[in-house]
Order: sequence, then structure tokens, then C-alpha cells
Amino acid sequence: MPPAVLQQVQSVAGEITKAQQAAESDRARVLTVQSDLLLEDARIRSAVGTIARAQSQALKDLLVRDGQPIWTAPGTLTSEWKTQSDETLA
Repeated sequence: MPPAVLQQVQSVAGEITKAQQAAESDRARVLTVQSDLLLEDARIRSAVGTIARAQSQALKDLLVRDGQPIWTAPGTLTSEWKTQSDETLA
């Protein structure tokens, strides 16, 4: 084989090796990013589930009576509310 052809073949083989190494490096970075994204996705799904449960519990307890109705509140509390509402409206 003539030396010029051999040199050209070796040059192409070297370029192929460089391209393979670059592709492997890029693949490793892509896999790392993909792994990070999967972890974040799992964390987000967990947070969304926690928020949904808290929202559901808050809505469930929204109309549950946990004290006396406002209109049966003690007289001092009612007069305080009246005073504060009069001041606010003024």
C-alpha cells in the first residue's frame, strides 16, 4: 500500500476514534442529565401528592363545625366585633 494512502487511512481512523470518544462523553452527560431529571420528577410527583392530600384534607374540614356559630358568641366578643367593624367602616 502506498504511504500516502496508508497515512490517509490512519488519519481517518484517528478521526473516527476521536468522534467515538466525543460521542461516548456526550452520551455519559446525557445519561447523567436524564438521571437527574428522573430524580427531580420523582421529587415533584411526591410534592404534588403531598399538596393534593393537604388540599383534600383542607376542603374536607372546611364545612365541619368546630365551634359555636358566630351569632351565639358571647356578648363581649359580639360587642368587640361590632366596635371593630364600625371602626373599619368609618
